[in-house]
Amino acid sequence: MTTTLRRPSRTRTRAVPLLATTLLVLLGLLLTGSGTASAQFVVPPFIGADDIELQVLTEDTQDPTAIDVAADGRVVFVERKGAVKVILPSGDVVTAGRLPTAANECTDCPDDLNEGGLHGLLLSPDFAEDNRIYLYYSVPGSQGTAPTPPKHPDAGGTQALEGINRLSSFVLGDDNVLDLDSEEVVFENAVEWLECCHYGGDLDLMPDGTLVISNADDTNPFESSGYAPIDERRNPGDVLDRATHREAFDAQRTSANKADRRGKVLRINLDGSIPDGSVPGVVANPFVGDPDADPAVWAMGFRSDYRIAVHQQTGTVYVGNVGPDASSANAQRGPAGHDELDVVPPGGGTNHGWPYCIADNQPYIDYDFATGTSGEPFDCSGYTPPALYYSPTLSLEWPQLRAGGRTSMTGVVYDYAGDGALALPDRLQQKLLWFEWSRNMIFSIPVEEDGSLDTFVTSVQHESALSPRHPHDAAIGPDGAVYLVEYGTGFWNNGNSRISRIACSGCQPEALSAPTQYVVGSTADAPVPAAADRTPLAASSALVVVAGIALGLRRRQVQR
Repeated sequence: MTTTLRRPSRTRTRAVPLLATTLLVLLGLLLTGSGTASAQFVVPPFIGADDIELQVLTEDTQDPTAIDVAADGRVVFVERKGAVKVILPSGDVVTAGRLPTAANECTDCPDDLNEGGLHGLLLSPDFAEDNRIYLYYSVPGSQGTAPTPPKHPDAGGTQALEGINRLSSFVLGDDNVLDLDSEEVVFENAVEWLECCHYGGDLDLMPDGTLVISNADDTNPFESSGYAPIDERRNPGDVLDRATHREAFDAQRTSANKADRRGKVLRINLDGSIPDGSVPGVVANPFVGDPDADPAVWAMGFRSDYRIAVHQQTGTVYVGNVGPDASSANAQRGPAGHDELDVVPPGGGTNHGWPYCIADNQPYIDYDFATGTSGEPFDCSGYTPPALYYSPTLSLEWPQLRAGGRTSMTGVVYDYAGDGALALPDRLQQKLLWFEWSRNMIFSIPVEEDGSLDTFVTSVQHESALSPRHPHDAAIGPDGAVYLVEYGTGFWNNGNSRISRIACSGCQPEALSAPTQYVVGSTADAPVPAAADRTPLAASSALVVVAGIALGLRRRQVQR
């Protein structure tokens, strides 16, 4: 699909946050006792207190992907290769069943799909009565099959090259056995079957009882040099000739196409129908009635929105959007790769710019893959910028993110009103727990009353008391703890995956909660002076002064 090019508009530099973070970087150099290039930079703290801890429940898992917790204390989690497991309040781990799925690096899976598998889990809101759970998985043997509901006529892709990612509900009985024969198909999405990557699959309930699904761009990123994959070459006469038919290498067919469900956040009713405004209190999806759009689309313009979270008070959706791999900007192609934390406000309808823009709406260059020539930059005006963004290098706006690999994932908004024995401290109420998967870091970010995020530099706190192994998904339990999937330190077939929970420090579980196997200690670097001639008192005083200056200059950075 071609697109009309628009020239970018000039935007004003955000001087206040840059000045504030520059002062903080200077403080980091001060704390090392040197301003030279060889100085060891100490990241300014902005860290959470040691009033929380990571309690490990089990290591009896491999590549876990999603988690939810029942009101009776059972912890349900799923694994990439199809296993559904339950941690009982006794601490025992049982395998409820295994759903046949298509996944790579899986010798006993019935079909192979790179990055496929079982990636989504949600307990029914009436789970105590109906025992139904929702699973989102890659259907083995589905290549060439059309999804239900059918694709929009203007959706991208060729059916012969596509299979199905399916959302179904199943019965998980009180006996902790998954009844595979109870499957009820709810909704299906097309997925490119011969080329990798980006399928999403996260499931979350909205306050009105509807369901949102993350569904990524389904585009091969490995032949665009880490920049925008916009290869428009097509060969309808031989769609299997990957040298000339390049639809799987073009995210314009999915993310930028409102007729396609991929590169989107989708919203449906639990029976698979589309919210159309006919039910009181349930607003219609933003593209209902638009003949050029798929009515399931809630928000668009995402690359790899693998994990999302919902603010239950406003219906705001927070999206961890994983960016491309380019390590530096290129004048012929566009900016370096960035990951994003995106915000979809109540009502949806936002476009977040992929594959035309990244980070704070930095434009890619319109590149002709057939000729290898570059055109004009795309126009990023009108796209919704992220609340937070970062590259592999040290961020000037959020230095506490440090540097390294990038994988932005959202966990959960801590919104707990109970009195459970493991409830987190009040300071974490109404904060989004956001994960940097590759860097093994968890951050807390304040959620405003309207659902927007306060991402000013001093508001984004690294919860350094926690040391997870690739934090992957989260759910709040009835005991007030945040139950956590730790995927493990590799990509496939991890031997060090864990299921854990974030709980108040030193708190002991009651009968409802599974016992703790062991507690993980912090491994985060302490933000202390490195040079002998800098006393802790002087360093702390300097930090207070600089933080005071930053806060005095503060203009709230909230994404609305």
